[in-house]
Amino acid sequence: MDERLTQEQRGLVEENLTVIDSVIKSCVHVNNNICGMEYDDLYQIGAIGLCKAASRYKQCKQAAFSTYAFHVIKNTIIDYLRGLNTRLRVQSCFLEESERYIKQQYMTDLAGTLYERELLRALQQSKENCSGSVRKGIEAIELKMQGYSGRDIAERYHVKPNYITACISRAQKHLRQDVVFVRKVA
Repeated sequence: MDERLTQEQRGLVEENLTVIDSVIKSCVHVNNNICGMEYDDLYQIGAIGLCKAASRYKQCKQAAFSTYAFHVIKNTIIDYLRGLNTRLRVQSCFLEESERYIKQQYMTDLAGTLYERELLRALQQSKENCSGSVRKGIEAIELKMQGYSGRDIAERYHVKPNYITACISRAQKHLRQDVVFVRKVA
């Protein structure tokens, strides 16, 4: 609040501090396990509402100040709790989303790892029946699955990267035609 209370308004606030307690006890369920819903927090919000009531109260038009203050304090606390509920809901939504994402990533990684293992086994078995550049191509595919680049593989075999690319191409062509391999991988 930007306004300062007059001496008379401050007197109204001091005389009616018990109204805050009445509002909290009759309208709100205090929950010490939720941050922002402890009694002290609600009392502070109620005090702000009481100051608002004192600054807006006009004696000639309205009921007794305590009656008017009760409703202003109640509405101030309700507005605060609505905002708190929204913030808590957003936080829990973010937590649920992140938990779901982590679980999904784990399942994807697990499925990918299992598929990778099956694929490596199938490549190993298919490699046993091959020789020459097709065999080198299958070995290069296995190394690529482990994270090696074409250049790294070429250095390992002491050949040019283009040769490794050609071997991989021949191996892929062979694997597409290998019925046993296709059944295992599909």
